[in-house]
Amino acid sequence: ANTKRNEEALNIIAESLAIDPKNGSALDTKGLILYNLKQYEDAFQIINQAIGINPDNKYSWYNKGNIQIKRNYYDDALLCLNKALSLDPNFAEAHNTKAIALSYRKDYAGAIDEIKNAIELRPTLSTAYENLSKLTLSVRRKRQSFVDFWGTSKRRTAIALILGVFALSILSYPLFVGYYITEERTEEIENEVKTVKTTTKESKIPETYVIAAA
Repeated sequence: ANTKRNEEALNIIAESLAIDPKNGSALDTKGLILYNLKQYEDAFQIINQAIGINPDNKYSWYNKGNIQIKRNYYDDALLCLNKALSLDPNFAEAHNTKAIALSYRKDYAGAIDEIKNAIELRPTLSTAYENLSKLTLSVRRKRQSFVDFWGTSKRRTAIALILGVFALSILSYPLFVGYYITEERTEEIENEVKTVKTTTKESKIPETYVIAAA
């Protein structure tokens, strides 16, 4: 049913673009429809056209960021989302989607910060809570894997290797510190989210014409 509606909408947009091929809003909408139809390569081309016509449209940059995540171009996705945020620092959905891109790059600390920003700006953004839950679970699993590794017989081999490359172990120290900071920050933000949930009435999120966070 959704596919049929998107295809019908695509036909309507085609008629609009036949009259005015440089209609930036129509191009942006066409890109969204193609995204919904999972035609990410075509969506990418159309959104680029929309940006070429109106480079100051934060929604176009945000939508391109979502498309680039689907195309596995995470660095470019971050560039697009940062551009959207430069146009509107209070764009909660862009912060939330930026967290997704950062998580794919395994920058969990940065991802948590962005989710925190999204929740502070829009406490009713349900996808932000969902993403926080997924991210928290992912961080805990990685932490448990780390603990399990050091609790097995592989520990002795690993220690021998570390002693053999002492300089490298020193260089890697900040990485482990950063990991545990991430875990602590995750728990801190979870507590903040619980506070927000108990003090903020849930309200229906209004529909927008931007791509929902992946």
